[in-house]
Parts: sequence; C-alpha cells; structure tokens
Amino acid sequence: MQRDLFDLLGSMNSSPRMRGTEVAAFEQKATQPNGLVGNAAGAKSCNSRSGSIFGILHEMKDEFQRDVGEAQAKDLAAEETFQQLKAAKL
Repeated sequence: MQRDLFDLLGSMNSSPRMRGTEVAAFEQKATQPNGLVGNAAGAKSCNSRSGSIFGILHEMKDEFQRDVGEAQAKDLAAEETFQQLKAAKL
C-alpha cells in the first residue's frame, strides 16, 4: 500500500498539471495523522482494538462461572431429593 502511494506521488511530481504547492498539499493530506510510516501506520495500538475483546471475554467468563454455580446448586438439590425419595421407597 505504501509503494502504491509513492508510485502515485511520483507520477504526480512528473505530471505537468500538479507542481509545487499542489503536490505538497496532496502529500500533506496523504500522510498519517499519527506521523508513523510503515505497514501499521494507520493503526493506533493493538491494545485499543483488543481491549473490547478482552472485556467481552471477561464478561463471558463471569457469566459461565455464575451459570456453573447455579447448575451445581440445582444438581445438589436434585440429588438430595432423590436420596430422600429412595429412602422413603426402601
């Protein structure tokens, strides 16, 4: 992508229609706002993108732990009920 940008800018420098201030204005618009150059020039940070993902995963973990606790409590109650019924039948 960077190579394409440089090819475009190089072709504009040789173009008789765009010279001097026009090319400089276009180059200024083409640069990244954070001043970085390279493959990740437009990226702010990996943490800013993954923060919401980690938040969702933590919420899912909390929900699963709560659900497991509820399921274990229901299972224990069902086991007690079964043992009482078994004792009554015997």
